[in-house]
Amino acid sequence: MARFAGHQKRRFAKKRRSLTVAHDALAEGMREEAVALTSGTAYIAVIDRTHPFSRRRPFGGVPRLPIQTRTGRLVRAWRTMRRGNAKLLLNLSPEGKFVLAPGGTRLMRARGFWTELRKRYLRRRARFERAIAKD
Repeated sequence: MARFAGHQKRRFAKKRRSLTVAHDALAEGMREEAVALTSGTAYIAVIDRTHPFSRRRPFGGVPRLPIQTRTGRLVRAWRTMRRGNAKLLLNLSPEGKFVLAPGGTRLMRARGFWTELRKRYLRRRARFERAIAKD
């Protein structure tokens, strides 16, 4: 019986390690998705001229996502941070709190960033869970 208990302990330790590695890979994949959603290439001159995301006089010529790159700080500021067993996705740029605001701001319409990122996360997590279930 002692051999079986030792085997189970080793098996669970191995499973925990593989889950941690897979969880870290999932978090890194979500950071890459966030970078992709903030790496748009629309012409900045068009955005400056038309103000497509204004609440006052919106102009619909530019898609809301991906968010356009102006200085690159928004793209470079994505970080993953471990908090206990969880990993957090943070953007540390000064403009991030305005551009990425879930409901937009007083003057700017919402971009739908977090909604789209959540959809992508749920798809990745479903694949992750299917892969873990096979083990």
